[in-house]
Amino acid sequence: MDDISDGFISISDKLTIYPDFSFEQFKHTKFYKNQDGIKMIYLDGQQIIDDRKYTVNVVILQI
Repeated sequence: MDDISDGFISISDKLTIYPDFSFEQFKHTKFYKNQDGIKMIYLDGQQIIDDRKYTVNVVILQI
């Protein structure tokens, strides 16, 4: 993981979540599959973070 104390979390080499990360930005990732911007987003498959496998769910609120 990157620096979670600053709010940066690397989900994969293709997706890093950080403060002010928007749903519009998420729509341009390989993980976007027409998910709703208000509901929970489930990423397909397990993601490897710090050499450990995780199931990742992300909530991105549109404000």
